[in-house]
Amino acid sequence: MEWLKKHNIPIPSCKFGTGSNPRMRRIQTYIKYSGDNSVSLFHGRKRGVYYHKAIPANERENTIKFWYKRWGLPRYLRLKDKEPPYYSGIE
Repeated sequence: MEWLKKHNIPIPSCKFGTGSNPRMRRIQTYIKYSGDNSVSLFHGRKRGVYYHKAIPANERENTIKFWYKRWGLPRYLRLKDKEPPYYSGIE
């Protein structure tokens, strides 16, 4: 980001609807304008696929409550007092 700013190169936006992963688009912009081929966009990690069987409507409320107790609330409690890692995406 600093290199792009220093060389007055337009930084790809992170606003919704401007394209996929803004971080990857910014790295790609850096590679394009700097000519630095040592930077790679390939990370070699495969994404996991998570699924859950369909739940009848009368059982969904219990599933949602379970999810919230198991994952939602602990995450909220863990992160509620922390500073967000960024505000606008251009830091």
